[in-house]
Amino acid sequence: FLVSSKVEIKIDTAMKYINIDDMNAIDIASEVIQDGGLIAYPTDTLYGLGCDARNAQAIKKINLIKNRKTPISVIVWSLEVAASWTLASKKEFDEASTFIKESSTVILPVKNHIVHPSILADDGTLGLRMPHCDFPIALCAKLGFPITTTSINRTGQPPLSDPKLIKEQFDSEIDLIIDAGIIPNGKASTIYKLTNSKFSIIRS
Repeated sequence: FLVSSKVEIKIDTAMKYINIDDMNAIDIASEVIQDGGLIAYPTDTLYGLGCDARNAQAIKKINLIKNRKTPISVIVWSLEVAASWTLASKKEFDEASTFIKESSTVILPVKNHIVHPSILADDGTLGLRMPHCDFPIALCAKLGFPITTTSINRTGQPPLSDPKLIKEQFDSEIDLIIDAGIIPNGKASTIYKLTNSKFSIIRS
């Protein structure tokens, strides 16, 4: 995903689709995110709907697409970054890190100003996920801030794992689709939550 700093990226507002193998995919996705746009991107389980997790207006766009308003998890690109965000104790985070390394989502208490408050739970917790997929990790590492990660579907409908179907159903609502082909047997990640120093599974 390394691109020469001399390459000038110009975003065509009509562009909706780019192959994950395109050498400029990270740079183009980065610009869309920084401009407040939404991207559909591959993970190891499903396609994720991503925006700047600090941007209230971009988050509102996701809530309109999903037709709901709930906490939204984010991509974390290293354990060191996750540790710097959380208010969990070292012992608690050491246990959480085993789940994070498994590509599960872990809900932890986090510091203020990491993300926009609208995607936090009422108790100030946030879902963190580090998928076994290079693209979202590289994208967030380049951006230096988290992007949202939530399945692409209307509430009550199954998540989509085919980029062509995503384009057909959300063409006017999503600014950029990173096409990595169909993700087979897509299944949402397991979710763990830390409560009173103990982890419980809230979605398996």
